[in-house]
Amino acid sequence: DIKNKFLLTMRNCRSHRLLISYYIEYLGNKLEDVTYSRNYSMSPSFIEKIFKDPNTKEEFPYHVYLMTTAMHDLLKKEKLTEKEITGITKVLYSRPHIIDLNDLNDRGVPGPWLYNTGHIALIPGGEPYGYGYVDEKQMFPMYFKKPFITVGCKGLYEELRRLDFKTFDKFWDTTFNELDSLKGRVQGFFETISFLRGLSDPYFENLMKSLNNDVEHNYKNITTGKFRRISNNDFFEEVVNACR
Repeated sequence: DIKNKFLLTMRNCRSHRLLISYYIEYLGNKLEDVTYSRNYSMSPSFIEKIFKDPNTKEEFPYHVYLMTTAMHDLLKKEKLTEKEITGITKVLYSRPHIIDLNDLNDRGVPGPWLYNTGHIALIPGGEPYGYGYVDEKQMFPMYFKKPFITVGCKGLYEELRRLDFKTFDKFWDTTFNELDSLKGRVQGFFETISFLRGLSDPYFENLMKSLNNDVEHNYKNITTGKFRRISNNDFFEEVVNACR
């Protein structure tokens, strides 16, 4: 089957996802090799549709809050250029890219068909700020046996490795995760994508084959629940140490 190099889906707006949307939609190869879904927009017609649909009307305030907060945080916390601010605003007011959702109330697990459309899953984490926040977003590609590149708060890769997951840092650069600024982390994320885009088709194909052992390791770690035991043991150890 013909696949895109990447798969990227974003169900709601956060600061890092908004910044990622700008890089993916406006820079480099744009969307030519990405199965892409962005289910947020300040487009008047999209907002009106949400508000008038009885199935999504209750989501309307939260949906708008996420978008306005994301933009506010980027303007307040990140050193953006005028070009970046303009591009991010264009993204926010452009039409959404919806391929896998019925509506904003769709909270289901992404279907296997979606993960069959791309070789590498691009995963914006749950939180843009803080440290080591790992959640189901990194787990989905593991369950569907896909390598992934994730970005969000600092410490994502450290936390994943602590839980005995493979993070594919032997195959491409993930040091962007160590940068202090969200903008720096997203830029590094995009630079890694650009590096992979620059590989010849035969080299990329061989790279995908070389990832198989790590992909299978992650699948086993997820399906056996081994990572939960590691997490629970560390939690109890932290509690005991705190009580001493």
